[in-house]
Amino acid sequence: MKTISWNSRGLGNPRGVRALCDLVRREVPAVLFLMETKLTSRQMERIRVRVGFECCFVVNSDGRKGGVALLWRNEIKLSIKSFSLFHIDAKISGTDGGMEWKFTGLYGHLEIEKREETWSLLRALREEGNIPWLVCGDFNEVLSQQEKMGGRPRPEMLMQAFRSVLDDCNLIDLGFKGQKYTWCNRRYEDGVVSERLDRFVATPNWKACFPLSRVVHGVAASSDHLPIILVPSSADNEYRHKLFRLEAMWVEDDECGDVISRCWQGTHENRPIGSIIDRLSICSKGLEAWNRQKFGHVK
Repeated sequence: MKTISWNSRGLGNPRGVRALCDLVRREVPAVLFLMETKLTSRQMERIRVRVGFECCFVVNSDGRKGGVALLWRNEIKLSIKSFSLFHIDAKISGTDGGMEWKFTGLYGHLEIEKREETWSLLRALREEGNIPWLVCGDFNEVLSQQEKMGGRPRPEMLMQAFRSVLDDCNLIDLGFKGQKYTWCNRRYEDGVVSERLDRFVATPNWKACFPLSRVVHGVAASSDHLPIILVPSSADNEYRHKLFRLEAMWVEDDECGDVISRCWQGTHENRPIGSIIDRLSICSKGLEAWNRQKFGHVK
């Protein structure tokens, strides 16, 4: 069951909606957890229809702040257990072998002084018993200095509080493939700060039930957060070569036009490019190479 978690940083604009549509079309998730939608349930319902999900549960934003939503396919047997401005908690059954397990989408407080409220919420959501549990979201915290680049060092006290709540809830990080950081402040040179704020964590028995599941850091153009994608063990879609497709996010980068111009006007094997097909082929390869360097491995 492919699952995506994304801090969209607002879906009230055409650019954000296009980025979400591109993400869903590319990855085809069964479950989608969204944070910072900045939308009401009525507005989110229109987006649900547009991206093609049958089911949706929405927690309205507080004015222009927050807003979380959980979308899922008809074939997923999902029931909502609790929710707040910062989480949606659910039970999922009848998938991947018919077992029942617990899913929680979590959005950590942005304000440091309220971060402990997030950890208290996570502890309160932990259930007695041995039900497998998967948690995902933007925790707004890192586990170590290695998950942060640029800016001031993260206070050890804050990171230790995050590590402690994961230990208390018996949750382990599922790791990732792709870019190292999931958030960037999008500044330049010395002002750049990047952090791994978004992640999937799970209890050992959840991981034992889905041992081949893996997490991939994806790409979306409109947000300063990357979507994180849980790929199930049943999906044999380790990134294969696909037909070339122009990504909408490329066009929004100033370097894209330079790459196309350079490839279109260049030479191939010391010969002038003699046909449109040759030019298109070299442009596509140039864009793919630039994409890997600039954005990572885009699916």
